[in-house]
Amino acid sequence: MTDSEGLPCPSCGENTRYWIDDRLGGLPRWMLPPRREGWIADDLDDLTDDPKWTELIDGALVFQMHSGTVWHAATKADLNLALGAAADGDRTVLGGMTVTLDRYNRFLTDAVVIEGAVDMDATTLDPRTIPLVVEVSEDETLHRDRTVKPQRYAASGIPFYWRVEPGEGEARAVVVHTYELVGATRTYTPTGVHRERLKVRRPFMVDIDLTDLRQAARGRRTSW
Repeated sequence: MTDSEGLPCPSCGENTRYWIDDRLGGLPRWMLPPRREGWIADDLDDLTDDPKWTELIDGALVFQMHSGTVWHAATKADLNLALGAAADGDRTVLGGMTVTLDRYNRFLTDAVVIEGAVDMDATTLDPRTIPLVVEVSEDETLHRDRTVKPQRYAASGIPFYWRVEPGEGEARAVVVHTYELVGATRTYTPTGVHRERLKVRRPFMVDIDLTDLRQAARGRRTSW
């Protein structure tokens, strides 16, 4: 280990001291945390050279290491549109925003529903304004979406969590796993596995034909 000095702090702009393992030689300076305790959620706003899809999980930077599949991009886009069509009143549906759960966790979401006014200048979201977060899982993210993320979302009090996985058969097939928060334990309990139709009343009424998510995204609704 060597004691290095004079490296610029990404968040404060001042020179700071780091303990840098010699094995990290050659890494760009932005990958060095600005303090001994490591990264915190606010630091992500100051990173300018990091990969496009970066999140903070338990104080560690996590990068999406490939561009993703067409299935993931299409499913994410269609689902956001379909949820947006179902949401009403003071609800807003966004994709690709981070949610700051605590000092050491700032997760990148695939779809999130916000209740109330939206701050257009915000770079991250407050979990207290979110009734539902959705992760569209592929090989790289599946483990985190099944284990780490639902634990942290539940601990933050987000009432509903959905995980979308590839289905069998058709290339665009999806399976939606839905969960609801148990307040006393701050854990999620499963409420359904949806393969052909996603029809729920909580956190708001949603009725989506999963066999043709692309058409559902264009506004086709099935009556209750």
